[in-house]
Amino acid sequence: MFSLRKKTTFLVVTSAATTLRCVGAYRDENGKPWVLPSVKEAERRMLDDPAANKEYASIAGDAAFVNLALKFAYGADADMAGVQSLSGTGACRIGGHFFSQFLPGCEDKITFFS
Repeated sequence: MFSLRKKTTFLVVTSAATTLRCVGAYRDENGKPWVLPSVKEAERRMLDDPAANKEYASIAGDAAFVNLALKFAYGADADMAGVQSLSGTGACRIGGHFFSQFLPGCEDKITFFS
């Protein structure tokens, strides 16, 4: 079970089956970051692969990853563009603000950020 409500609401929940997700990170019972076992395994595989590309991505992110993510999220026929960014809600907020200021006609279009 997870809570998308405000953190203050979560703090009064005492069930051990509840995970605080409003900050976008898992925490253990001591409030420390908890890394998913699947993430640890992926990191191990990357470090153990001598052919893995450990170079920084371009400023717009990994183009192949972005295109696959768009197809996965919106379907192969969707007319979409995307960039990859650090952060989460902060990056989405900056992107939305940019579009609202500089994309002609944006005010009457629906824009999705994920």
